[in-house]
Amino acid sequence: MLERHELRIFLDQVTAEIADEYARIYKRTKEDPGTAGDEGESNWAKLLEDWLPADLHVATKGRIISSNGEAGPQVDVVILSGDYPRKLRDKKIYLAGGVVAAFECKNTLRKRHLGKFFKNAAAISKLEDTYFSPTLYTEAFSPILYGLLAHSHEWKDAVTATAVIDGEIEDLVGEAVHPRELPAVIAVSDLLTWEGGLNFGMIGPDEDGEHRLGPSALEQDLLRFASTFDRGIEFVDARIENVVRATIGGKTIPNPVGALITHLMRHLTLGDPRKKSLGAYFWRATGSPLSQRAAHRVWGVKEVCSSGMIEKMMTNSWWEEIDREPKNRHRLP
Repeated sequence: MLERHELRIFLDQVTAEIADEYARIYKRTKEDPGTAGDEGESNWAKLLEDWLPADLHVATKGRIISSNGEAGPQVDVVILSGDYPRKLRDKKIYLAGGVVAAFECKNTLRKRHLGKFFKNAAAISKLEDTYFSPTLYTEAFSPILYGLLAHSHEWKDAVTATAVIDGEIEDLVGEAVHPRELPAVIAVSDLLTWEGGLNFGMIGPDEDGEHRLGPSALEQDLLRFASTFDRGIEFVDARIENVVRATIGGKTIPNPVGALITHLMRHLTLGDPRKKSLGAYFWRATGSPLSQRAAHRVWGVKEVCSSGMIEKMMTNSWWEEIDREPKNRHRLP
């Protein structure tokens, strides 16, 4: 039997470190909540700096500004592209065209935080919308990956916390106008990670009785998209078929931080062929996550795609390109 992959071990270690930091910070929260909040944000910033591709730059606190001068809500942590001007990195107004991800950070997640978080995600998604060569991914997802990072939560137990968060996500996903307004990830380090995604498929057979994705399915209005939020149940190492979980304080739990990092690596490396293999490696080495659907929202093609994108999808060549990666053809990314 093969040993657990070293990457899994490293991710387990960082999950335990985050838990230790929360325990330390929590002791002083009532005395100085402002400092406790700053320390929590610093924990997450350091985690992202240590784990994301080395050419990305991590900064804290500020607002993101669009090319027309509109500033979004304040964010706690931002990830800047590798070519972001060095002279501007320490400015607290970040240029949307150079921001690849942004996060809100909470030491203790509360129910009231989620509504504001989804509202902020929608606002952030509108700050940068210029794509010179649109793809299905760039039309369906916000150009700035937006997430919520929390050390812990306000509920008495994991079952209650999961049920409340699931319910809030389901309601808030239903209020979105477009899938790109939805956040990418919610990670609670001592609970679970919820990952946003988009599936597409057919709602029924075509006129020939086939479930064949392609221009004809589009012409017959049989293609639908579905925004989803899936949360981990546990990680299964695909090579040894054993459940792999992190252990914190003698208690075995899923590894939310590992899921977070793997999710971010997959998204943030998609646009660079040199990095895409690294994102795929994380996915393979950490094992396939068993997940449960927390939210589901169906969209019509015209609700998601521009006329230019639909025109591309009416060609056989576009679908042939999708078919080259059949394992992922129904899910983005």
